Amino acid sequence: MDTETATAIMEFIIEFTKANNLAESDSKSTTALVVHFDALNHRLKIDMQKEYIKMLRNYDELFDFLMTKGRHIYDKKLNTKWTYRIMPGKKYSQDNRCKKNLFLPLKQKRFYRFNLFVLYHEPLPLKYYGTEEEYYTLTEKLTKDIEVCLEKNTSIEKKYRHINHLADYINTEFQDFFDDPKITVEIIGSTHTKLDLDDSDLNLGIRISPSEIKKDASLCDTQNWGNTLYDPHYLAQCLRKMGMKATLPIPSAKRTQFTEPKTGLQCFIGVDDGLVFERDTMIIKYLKLDKRVKPLIIAILKLSRSCYMSALSTYSYVLMTLHFLMNVLENPVILNLQNLPVECNSTDCFLT
Repeated sequence: MDTETATAIMEFIIEFTKANNLAESDSKSTTALVVHFDALNHRLKIDMQKEYIKMLRNYDELFDFLMTKGRHIYDKKLNTKWTYRIMPGKKYSQDNRCKKNLFLPLKQKRFYRFNLFVLYHEPLPLKYYGTEEEYYTLTEKLTKDIEVCLEKNTSIEKKYRHINHLADYINTEFQDFFDDPKITVEIIGSTHTKLDLDDSDLNLGIRISPSEIKKDASLCDTQNWGNTLYDPHYLAQCLRKMGMKATLPIPSAKRTQFTEPKTGLQCFIGVDDGLVFERDTMIIKYLKLDKRVKPLIIAILKLSRSCYMSALSTYSYVLMTLHFLMNVLENPVILNLQNLPVECNSTDCFLT
């Protein structure tokens, strides 16, 4: 997407938010401006049709576009930089910035039922003594330095190519074994989210479409696991036929461990009814909210590994980090996506 189009959309958003503020106002220029997010999206689609179409060629929706822009908008007229958030009305009313009168109450209670687009000036850290422009220049430089450092220390593209090739091979073999193209083997876990370390295991999930599970209820019946995808012993037999080594069924975990002979990579495979893949998708969306989230999580994982803090899983560290960034900090770095209305394709959505 070209810079001119992106800038035009951002400038429109500023003007629309200023003109349609749903929050009470005061004399301070630092208080937030709030609009109904769906109304903003609708007006943008009508008033900037060409730019909106260009945006959709690169992003699924306006939300994705805004989340990848760094959550900062430069206002040429005021020569200042705005920060924006997208949050449910209930979250807005509970935000810590309400206590500091940065987020003022909304004019009508019904507005709290909507998803809101909030535009405000982020106060500078108390320990920083430079100008606002210098502060943002410094933070942008640090962000780029972090990205470069991450690339230098996680240059494992060759590993991913091999992993993808292995997953494709096992996927093809399983479809032949069970004569069912609707069964797919996909990478799950930290390798899927690209949060794995150099010595991480590979987790593979056998995905069965919900419609197929409904047709064959025996797949979910533990008494009928023999010679099915849910039987770790049967999976071990299939893997041995593929040439995999050290196959070890783990019935308690409903998965099978094996070793890829060429590289000695330790792998695990089991049936994923959708929950794990949905979980991975959720994590990937959080990583896209801010470029600094992924390096932070990887640094925490490396630190925990070097200090032999292995009692918790990677997923646990990810959850704690995301919780800290969205709920503990006085000025949250990321928003809580699960407070937004989203569609879940898993049969166990209530667990996510």
